[in-house]
Amino acid sequence: MGVFSYLFIIFLVVEIVMRKVTTLYLDPEAYSELKQLCSSLGISVSNKMDELVKKAVKELKGEEYTDAAKAINYEDLKRQHSRLDRDEEALTKKLRQRKVYDDLCSLAYKLGLDFKNCSNIDEVAPKLLREWDGGGDVHEFITLAETIWEKRQVERRLSEIRMKNFAAEEETEEPKPAKGEEPEGSEPVDVQAEAEEEEESEDEWEEEWSSV
Repeated sequence: MGVFSYLFIIFLVVEIVMRKVTTLYLDPEAYSELKQLCSSLGISVSNKMDELVKKAVKELKGEEYTDAAKAINYEDLKRQHSRLDRDEEALTKKLRQRKVYDDLCSLAYKLGLDFKNCSNIDEVAPKLLREWDGGGDVHEFITLAETIWEKRQVERRLSEIRMKNFAAEEETEEPKPAKGEEPEGSEPVDVQAEAEEEEESEDEWEEEWSSV
């Protein structure tokens, strides 16, 4: 593979106290696919590259890779989800104000758009462009559907991460005793005997009080 078949990439690795410019030569097809995957999952390409470099360093040194990069990715996903949610609300509000939202939804439904996830917007978009005669609002609607699709992908990734985190927390928690079982280290208590002792003490107290 010749030099010209590689893609020249410069990206910034931002540290706490300094910024360093790093030059890498990567396969253009692989890098293009990586960008597409990161975009569909709502992941920052720079953060992913940084994560891969740190992981490679740990593996070459024979050390176990920490979860620090996963935490960074998690925070990035949360920010991405908030941004997409705001974009969805803004686009929906704009189309409603122009009084074209319901008509576009009706047309998109007839053309087979998956309204739950908008997963087939790439297939429906050309049909919308041909069928809609109400001006440029159709582009806003397509952008809205693409935003919803991207948001669903981010939500899927967040669900996977959070489910793993919750499962790990449950494994570290001490098991609770089942119903009817006594906690470890506890002694059995005779409730009936305690009640009888209390009644006897009350009778003695009444006898002493009446004798005064």
